[in-house]
Formats: sequence, C-alpha cells, structure tokens
Amino acid sequence: MEQINLLRQKTTDQSKLRALPSLFAKFLIAVAVAVVVYYGWLVYQEKKVAKEVLSAKAQTIETKKQALEKQGRQELLTRQAQLKEYGSLVSEHTYFSQLFQPLANITLKSANYLVLRARSTGEISLTGQVPNVKELDKFMQIFNLSEFNKNFSNVKIAGFSRVQEKDTSYYRFELTMNFASQLIKNQK
Repeated sequence: MEQINLLRQKTTDQSKLRALPSLFAKFLIAVAVAVVVYYGWLVYQEKKVAKEVLSAKAQTIETKKQALEKQGRQELLTRQAQLKEYGSLVSEHTYFSQLFQPLANITLKSANYLVLRARSTGEISLTGQVPNVKELDKFMQIFNLSEFNKNFSNVKIAGFSRVQEKDTSYYRFELTMNFASQLIKNQK
C-alpha cells in the first residue's frame, strides 16, 4: 500500500535559503585566510625592508669612514675654508677704480682734475680746472642729464677762481657730490 507522506517536502527556495549561511561562512573563512596571508606577506616585506635599511646604513658608515681616511682631506678642507673666506672678502671689498669710468664719462675734454677724494660713504670732493667759465657751465650742465645723474647726485660747487700762470689763464673749481654706492661694489 502506498504511504502518504504528510511531512512537508523541501522546496527549492527553502533549500537555497538553508544553504546561504553555509556559503556565507565559507566566504568569511576565505576572507580570513586571505587576511592572514596578506598579513604574512606584510611581515615578510617589513623584515626585507629592515634588512635593506641596515645594509644601507652600514654602507653609509663604511663610505664615511673611507672618506675621512682619504689622503689630502685636511688640505682640501683648508683650501675650501680659504676660498670661502676669500669670496666673502672680495664681495665686501670696495673698488674705487670702478668709479673712474663713470667719472670720465661726465668729464669734458677741456677739463682736468687736480685732486680727487672719494669716500666709501658715497661722497666725492674734487678740484679741477677748465679754460673758461663757459666750459665750467657745460661741465655743470652734464649733471642735469638723466644718464649721468643716476650715478651722481647732490652736485655742489664749493667755489671757483681764476688762476693766471705765465701766459695762460684758467678757472679752478672745487666740487662736491654724491655717487651711487653700487659703483664701487664688486661687479660680477
């Protein structure tokens, strides 16, 4: 005789739902294994990098030791210090000779200087002579030109006088002015 099964039969939807926790557990186990493997790989990499760092430090120490033991090292260091000191001295040195060219550019051919005093503070006092008052006026007019007054300023005539010698006469003048301080600095 046939038996009637009164128990409920599994349906396909229910069997899938019951398999879901098992699949989820397997997935979590796979993720946990992947995390452990990744952690192991990180530990291995960290030890490898630590060895490389120690090796590089040892190499650096050895290189420094060899450099300190090189023959002629002290002489090289002495020369470097001397060159550094020389460079600082040259950069701070005043070159009054560089003042002559700009001064020559403002001087008329008919004028000449008898006394020239320049100070590192930027002041010049000079005594010169010209053949006549007209030439003295031309000499003073030069300082009104912008190409020359950028280097020289505050031009003042302290005095002038006529001088007679034998058969020639000329006018002697005394002049004070300021010059641009970059004229006497080291030009690179």
